[in-house]
Amino acid sequence: MSYYPLAVLGEWIAPLTESGANNKDAYRLLWDGFLHEFDILKQKSCHYNVDAIALLLEKYTSFIPSITLKVYGGDDAATYRKHPDISLFDHLKITAATASCLYDYYAARYPSKFNETVLKDEITNWEISSGPNSAPLLLVGGDISGVQSFIYTISSKGALKSLKGRSFYLELLIEHTADMLLEGLDQTRCNIIFTGGGHFYILAPNTEAALKTIEHVRSRINDYLFRSFNASIQMHIRFVPFAKHNFGDASGPWRELGREMENSKQHKWEHYLEDLLAEPAMPEESCLTRNCDICGREDQPLTALSDDKSEVLSCQWCREQYLLGGSLQAAARKKGRLVIYRMKDRPSSENDMRIDDCFYHIGESYKDEAGKDASAVFHLNDWDLSDYVHPHSRPLMAGIYFSENCRELEDMALQGFGMNRIGVLKMDVDNLGTIFSQSVPENERTLSRMASLSRNMSLFFKYHINGILGMDEGYPLPFLLCDRRNVKRNLTIVYSGGDDLFLIGHWLDIMESSFDINAALGGFTANTFITVSGGMVLGDSHDPVYHLAQQAHAAEKAAKDGTKQSITIFSCEHVFKWSLITLFQERIQSLAGFFTLGRNHLELPEGSLTRSMLYRMLLLFRDHRKRKDAGWHLPHLAYSLGRFRPGKGFEKSWSSLKDYVFSTNVDWHNLEMAVLIILMMMRKENGQ
Repeated sequence: MSYYPLAVLGEWIAPLTESGANNKDAYRLLWDGFLHEFDILKQKSCHYNVDAIALLLEKYTSFIPSITLKVYGGDDAATYRKHPDISLFDHLKITAATASCLYDYYAARYPSKFNETVLKDEITNWEISSGPNSAPLLLVGGDISGVQSFIYTISSKGALKSLKGRSFYLELLIEHTADMLLEGLDQTRCNIIFTGGGHFYILAPNTEAALKTIEHVRSRINDYLFRSFNASIQMHIRFVPFAKHNFGDASGPWRELGREMENSKQHKWEHYLEDLLAEPAMPEESCLTRNCDICGREDQPLTALSDDKSEVLSCQWCREQYLLGGSLQAAARKKGRLVIYRMKDRPSSENDMRIDDCFYHIGESYKDEAGKDASAVFHLNDWDLSDYVHPHSRPLMAGIYFSENCRELEDMALQGFGMNRIGVLKMDVDNLGTIFSQSVPENERTLSRMASLSRNMSLFFKYHINGILGMDEGYPLPFLLCDRRNVKRNLTIVYSGGDDLFLIGHWLDIMESSFDINAALGGFTANTFITVSGGMVLGDSHDPVYHLAQQAHAAEKAAKDGTKQSITIFSCEHVFKWSLITLFQERIQSLAGFFTLGRNHLELPEGSLTRSMLYRMLLLFRDHRKRKDAGWHLPHLAYSLGRFRPGKGFEKSWSSLKDYVFSTNVDWHNLEMAVLIILMMMRKENGQ
């Protein structure tokens, strides 16, 4: 049994497994902190800001159970099952959303009676049917299709900034669409059950006005996307009725909404067939001899990608996304608290991203003058309520980790440890649908539990991922394949949200980070049934990103095709269970006696192994692993290893290696990969 200690959300908190109980002093500390930050909001007249209050509640009540009174059952097992496993925050949030929706539903259904009498019978006698005319609520879902091709189908020119800009644009698009719905529905962000991974789920009242709002938002946002991005991405918005009994078992509407979404994706742009089937238009005048250097479009005027002397030309949207990624890079390097202003009018700066009729501008911290006209101020990964001084301040959790010293992929390749190559990692949670539909007992699949599971999954992939990759204080210790000093991960998050992520950076940092993420997720959930699989591939910094993404997708699929809980390293023939990864570290450490640590690569001192000997060992280990009749390799190995005579001081390490190679428990695949990784850590190009 595991439990979360009483704590403030925002720090890395892993479940405890030892027996114990939270005492009154722990509750008192939370209460005092809550009062202190509420007073800060009150002094700034921001205590009416629902978004700020919701963040305050999430910060201080996420680890408080919804019921603190112990409920006893017939035996210990029954008592355990009756103990609440939903946080007070999730309970309060769903309750607030439900109450708000019911208010609008009954006001619309009984307009003549609503202000004249208490609707006791009407409210308490909810219809059991789940038909559209009897359910008082709607479960509304949004899903962006075309994400993969939208993000990754770019050239290598300005790739790092363009990748992050495009990915973050989709984060803003989801938030923008959810806000459009909430404003039209006259609801608050308490009604958002989940946002992340290109999806959102909202609880809404089942009224005629709500249905018209949903249709209006769906039509408007897709018209904007169709005209702006040539139908490359689409926002699918669907809804299903949500009845009284669905609060006790929300799996039915969740599955039905999933089917509605899939059906919508099978009929992409069905209302735009006339436009899609129209005669091809002539290219824009500036594209007669040249297309956009990033996305290849030829229907938009081309301008210089940046203000430097680069010859890269791009369309308007690629330039905006490139500048957005650059703004995120610059702000992240300064370690400041990032804010994003949403404006109705374009600010004076050109480094802004337009979504429909609004502009999004990145700034540092909050400045009254810069944000006075903002319709919303998003505070990125900020749990300090003293920063929420704008009447429309709200939190936005997002994976934005950047390497401090690397502006482009080539920088990451050159500044990393060992071989100058780029690594790409694609990773996601195994069996997520099964986790939602079957991991919770059938009679306990409440809306609160589904919302809590979604929120915590998103918290890991949108917030904690930054601290894991940044190796921040308080997070689990990083996994290092050799004892490097002052390690900083040379990588960036291209995309992370919902239950999956995509990283790009120096190959060694990418590999070690995959191990960090797997270990951190296991510690965060304390649940052996929630696992991840991933695929990592190698590339050059000038390789097309879409090609690397395709390879990473195939590598991830190879890891999932077996029993999952695995990582593919470099190619689909190298699939390893996570449980075997520590053997890499152990095997490399067992060979550490042959090497010294250089400034940016491993070195072979005089008298140690030779580079040719390492390559010979790699080939023999690989052949021995691949061939079923490889027994004849053992004499060859014995001959090659027997002829080598290490220098003084290396005899013990050499004897230990030979003993392992000829032992009965040798893992040839693991040994092969360990030697390969060592050779990669030794190699530096361009004369280094």
